[in-house]
Amino acid sequence: MFGMIRSSLVDRIASAPVKNNVSQDRGFMLIECLVATAIAAMAILVVLQMAESSINRHNYSMAVRNAHLEAESLLRSTTGVPDKEVTEVALSAGRVAVLRSSPFEPKGAIATALAGNADLYVVHVKVHDKKGRLLASMQALKPNTDGR
Repeated sequence: MFGMIRSSLVDRIASAPVKNNVSQDRGFMLIECLVATAIAAMAILVVLQMAESSINRHNYSMAVRNAHLEAESLLRSTTGVPDKEVTEVALSAGRVAVLRSSPFEPKGAIATALAGNADLYVVHVKVHDKKGRLLASMQALKPNTDGR
């Protein structure tokens, strides 16, 4: 009896129609490939943005460094009291330096230490880029050699 049941089950399984799941698998494979491609594209985009950010930071730091060097050079080359109180100087790479001069007015102990000495003035240099961002700001105390 068990042999009969067993053989009838085997016959049913063998004669059952075979379902074709290949087309459904292809759909899942296509979706998986699209998702993997989207993830890879996002990863590449993140890497490119990080590289761009790094390059921008490097360029800005080089601009600040060059602005400091130019401001220092301007302070060293300034002799005598500038003719105008505010002077603009065009620098390389589109940067602009603004020089301001004002008399030095010491206070407290510095005033007593400098009493009767040479007349001094302060030269302020501010360097801006093309966009108007401040890149460097320096000042120096200079003797008045012009006698003004």
